[in-house]
Amino acid sequence: MNSYDVVDNSIHLPSLLRKTLTHLNKGKTRVEMKLPQLEFLLAKVDRAANRISFSIMLLSFSIILACIILGEAFGARSLISNIPILGIAVTIVLFMFMIVLLSIFRSGRF
Repeated sequence: MNSYDVVDNSIHLPSLLRKTLTHLNKGKTRVEMKLPQLEFLLAKVDRAANRISFSIMLLSFSIILACIILGEAFGARSLISNIPILGIAVTIVLFMFMIVLLSIFRSGRF
C-alpha cells in the first residue's frame, strides 16, 4: 500500500461513511456471513435427530406390541373381543413405522 492508495482511500472515506450511515438509518443494511463449519455441524445435528426419532419409533413399537400381547394373554375381554385387535394394531404400527423409516432414509442423513 503506497501513499497514493492512502490518499485515495481517505478522499473516498467520507462518502463511503455517509452511504453506510444512510443505509443504516433506512434499515437496508445487509450482512453476509459464510460459516462452513456451521453446515457440517447442522448436518451432524440433523443426523442425530433422525437417529433419535428412529430409536423412539422402535421403542414405541416395542411397547405397543408388548401391551397388546399382554392384554391378549391375560384375557382382557371387551365388547370388541371378536375383532383380531392384535393383527390390526400390528399392521397399523408397522405401516406408520415404515412411513417414518422411509422419510428418514429419503433425507439421506441417517
